[in-house]
Amino acid sequence: MHKRQIEMTDLWVRGVRANMAREEWRDLRQSSLELRVTAKGAKTWRVHYTASDGMRKVIKLGRYSSDGIAGLSLGNARKKAREVRVDVDHGRDPAGVSRALREAPTFAVVAEEWLANRALDSNHNPHSLNDDCGTLKRHINPALGHMKIQEIRKADILRWALAEDIIAADPCGGIKKPLPLEPHVTSY
Repeated sequence: MHKRQIEMTDLWVRGVRANMAREEWRDLRQSSLELRVTAKGAKTWRVHYTASDGMRKVIKLGRYSSDGIAGLSLGNARKKAREVRVDVDHGRDPAGVSRALREAPTFAVVAEEWLANRALDSNHNPHSLNDDCGTLKRHINPALGHMKIQEIRKADILRWALAEDIIAADPCGGIKKPLPLEPHVTSY
């Protein structure tokens, strides 16, 4: 593995090739930003940082793409590297956040725990529990079961409800966000 520093340009990044199995290049303009290049031509952006506990860490930002659509351009990688630096400066650990998301349970796992807890509650009718289990199995888990619980948003639920004809239209469609109220000032 060979590490070098260079002031990266779009043209340089597009043309760089590895002479060994893997080479790593650091950007002189954004010193924590690294481009890892393999002999097979894969180019991956990474950021090096020191976490608040003093441990040196690396987080993968994504693959290189000259157009910035299929991956990250040099400009986008520099921007993301600055965002990581801000997170680190505020005491957050970006690699820890990524790890927590990877290890987070899926909706299906959380739903199974919920069903198990409901089964233990003597106030719930077994038929109702059976209906809930069937609804989850047939309708909800195929759409949301694979998703990490932290990734599910209201929009995912809304799209699912529309697709299943549970609702005919978005009940909040067309409603504008209310204007903030002026603070009430009492004069004496």
